[in-house]
Amino acid sequence: MAAKSWQEKLANSKDLPKVVTLTDAAARQWGGKKATQLTMAIPAPRDIDALMKTVKRGQLVTTQELRAAVARQHAADVGCPLTTGIFSWIAAHAAQEEREAGKTRVTPYWRTLKTYGELNPKFPGGLERQAQLLAAEGHTIVTRGKRQFVADYQNSLAPLLPGQSILATARGHSTSRRKKAAAKPVPDRRSATVTRASTGKTPSRKKSVRTANRPSKPAARPRSGE
Repeated sequence: MAAKSWQEKLANSKDLPKVVTLTDAAARQWGGKKATQLTMAIPAPRDIDALMKTVKRGQLVTTQELRAAVARQHAADVGCPLTTGIFSWIAAHAAQEEREAGKTRVTPYWRTLKTYGELNPKFPGGLERQAQLLAAEGHTIVTRGKRQFVADYQNSLAPLLPGQSILATARGHSTSRRKKAAAKPVPDRRSATVTRASTGKTPSRKKSVRTANRPSKPAARPRSGE
């Protein structure tokens, strides 16, 4: 039996989309320690592809925003993280399949990023190809170890659907921690670096204070006969 094409996989919705109810530990995982029950929307592959199609040149979207949009579409508390990631991957390869067949207008999958603006190594052509396509649209790519990210990706996020992100509300416990971490001031070490580079030593403030407060030596007494 021949393997299914990416287009066939994209069209295979099965019983999706649907909304399921999570309770106990599963509810707490996505809704916080006090959550006892919440609803999760599981999209169809075409749902994710349709959202990815709306991202225009110069804009970006992450899987987190896709999940939030899916949740709003189905009036659920959260969107399914597993299927959102899988279906964005299928949509990307289906688009590349269409491009290789000669189609020019395809889903701009390269504008879809992982959480925190990370490039997806499982997209067609891997990190290198996605980085090239994003750079051509004016985005700056930064490398951290073996991973690559779009710098300041938050400034280019596309408004998928109107309204507040349900995902951010449902996971407020983790969101608040990230906000606190972001609000914590970061010391500016540039001046210290410049000082070390120019003198080779870091001046000691205590030493300077002691020197300033030290009494001056009394003048030497003249010797007899002078």
